[in-house]
Amino acid sequence: MRSKNPLLLGLLCAPLIAFGNALNDTGATSCANDSAADLNCGPQTAAYPGQDAEFGRDVEIPDDTDGRAGFSLTRLDELGEPLDEAEPDFANTPWHCVRDEVTGLIWEVKTDDGTLRDSSWTYSWFDASLPASGLLQGFENGGSCSDSANCDTEKYVAAVNSQSLCGASDWRLPSRTELLGLVDFGADPLGVVMLGTYFPNGARDRYWAGNSNSFSDVTAWSVFFGSGSSLPTSKFEARRIRLVRTAP
Repeated sequence: MRSKNPLLLGLLCAPLIAFGNALNDTGATSCANDSAADLNCGPQTAAYPGQDAEFGRDVEIPDDTDGRAGFSLTRLDELGEPLDEAEPDFANTPWHCVRDEVTGLIWEVKTDDGTLRDSSWTYSWFDASLPASGLLQGFENGGSCSDSANCDTEKYVAAVNSQSLCGASDWRLPSRTELLGLVDFGADPLGVVMLGTYFPNGARDRYWAGNSNSFSDVTAWSVFFGSGSSLPTSKFEARRIRLVRTAP
């Protein structure tokens, strides 16, 4: 159920602030007042100015041809080259990655064929580069995947890089901020931006970020694409992955 409190709605949907790479808008295109949400911005919400839907790319560039509400995305083939089709059919002309023209990030597209990048596989969180004390490194091989001996985040990253997905071998787990940049807070139901059109075989589920939680060795951050929430999650849990790389 969506909140009808405009202050809370603003906190949930305010654009992320960071230094460095540009960030996506939230996709929120409706406003709220003291009694209702999902309203057209205008006279009935004028007493509550500065709401997210009143500014940003979704207002300045409201062109949905390459992504809804200010998002700008490009489908890439297996070599990392843009596809020419305006609306390609994934079944006949599958794409393997999606480039975000706003953030400069390139995202993995999942498959549905039981192989390495199948969307249904899950992984525990593990990073051997972290100190071995306590539970900071996480938990090896705690998920369910195509290679039953390598079902953790570190091994999945290595396996995808060995295949040179979209012509690249520098794939990694996204940061929490990067992963939140794929959440479309204006979608109905809420979820990863353009879930079917740009990200087939996705799921409104919890996905791992690369950030270990500095307050608890046993948890790392994840993002739930059913609500847009970002929460510390036990590294022992089996969760999904969508890898990312920075465009050259």
